[in-house]
Amino acid sequence: MLLKKALHEHRCVHLIYYTASRKALTDRVVEPLALEPGDWGGTVLRAYCRWRQDMRSFALSNIRRAELLEETFSPRSLSRSQPIAVYRTSISGRASTQASSKTPSTASESTGCIWWLILVGMALLWLLFGSR
Repeated sequence: MLLKKALHEHRCVHLIYYTASRKALTDRVVEPLALEPGDWGGTVLRAYCRWRQDMRSFALSNIRRAELLEETFSPRSLSRSQPIAVYRTSISGRASTQASSKTPSTASESTGCIWWLILVGMALLWLLFGSR
């Protein structure tokens, strides 16, 4: 797969991408960073978009054409303002998870954090109002 090769070799990719919200095709050069499962069951390419000069997610189903460029890049890190688990795909096709140390690496850890916050909040409410 072209995108796996681009990820492995840190090569730029020229995309013709369909943006559903604007119902328009856009011409972009991206620096691929990761392939991830999408919320709907598809796959998403996380990449730095040179046109937008920011990290973007591209649904593979909306990529109309992709061309592997000779140009290479130094990999960027994912923004901390967008905490997500990263599914790096190697050339062999095996996926491994990597995540920022400040980001939950799995959905179960994320859910555990939410429950922990709810419990702490309930304990604080009980201490403030329930002990009178």
